[in-house]
Amino acid sequence: MGTERVVKLLRGHRVRIARALVRQTRALAPRYEQLDSTAQERSFITLLLATERLLERGEEAPLLDAANHIAEMRAAMGFGVDDFALAALGFLPVLRRFIVEHARSVDEGLDDYEAFESIALPFIGRAATIFLEATEDPTMPNQLRPKPPAAKRSASGPGLTPLRIERVTGTEEEEADFRNHPLFSKAS
Repeated sequence: MGTERVVKLLRGHRVRIARALVRQTRALAPRYEQLDSTAQERSFITLLLATERLLERGEEAPLLDAANHIAEMRAAMGFGVDDFALAALGFLPVLRRFIVEHARSVDEGLDDYEAFESIALPFIGRAATIFLEATEDPTMPNQLRPKPPAAKRSASGPGLTPLRIERVTGTEEEEADFRNHPLFSKAS
């Protein structure tokens, strides 16, 4: 199963992955350069450990707790949700490349990455909400703002339910309908 291989891979390379994530984060959101790189690396290691627990045991609380702690620290430092979102999204390309490069085949690597991404995307959405809540003004709470519905827990998985990744399907005939359209024929 892909998640077992991903957990093993994460477990064996935490420090190197965290360092790559620090570099990626700083490239995407230069504001992160004001953080101590070692402290940022440790934050990423904490997130990787919690991600392993989610993938391996379905325990989402450690990952959400770590995200909450990091969000509170970043919000206190004046970081915006855009900085936080870019840092969260920086995980995806780094881990995609790493997982695919360490797989026995491209197909296995893509399957493994898809298993990781299916939980990463819902988590990133949840992390953005956590960050917004961390930036809430305690004198003027956002209690009137509707809260997103709680993730549904099921016997088969955690509340951070894996997202189904859509596959591009269809036929050439479907494309042909648009190739002859005046708007699209100029763009080709």
